[in-house]
Amino acid sequence: MKKQGFTLIELLACLAVLAILSGIVLSNVYETSKKKKEEITTYQQKMITDAAEAYMADMIDNTNIDCTNTNVLVEKLISDGYLSNEYGKFKNHKVLITCTKKDSNNVYTYELSL
Repeated sequence: MKKQGFTLIELLACLAVLAILSGIVLSNVYETSKKKKEEITTYQQKMITDAAEAYMADMIDNTNIDCTNTNVLVEKLISDGYLSNEYGKFKNHKVLITCTKKDSNNVYTYELSL
């Protein structure tokens, strides 16, 4: 009478194949996740700098302030409605805004850094 089933070698071979496949899948998932996080961070930084630029443009138009090396907290951008509340985790971050008057028509160029 023969016993039905797998031998120890067959089971070990199956486990080795599964381990290799899971390693490949997990490394791909990790790389994709890392890449998406970087894309989201880049997008959030762009949104914050765009909001800071709009804020300074409004401030220059409304108050005629000199905006050379101005620091703006992200919290201020949120409270003034330039950013949504989803950026609250960045509220203590500063945006350094350096703007220079390009011509006599009050056209400014901006350099922003987080």
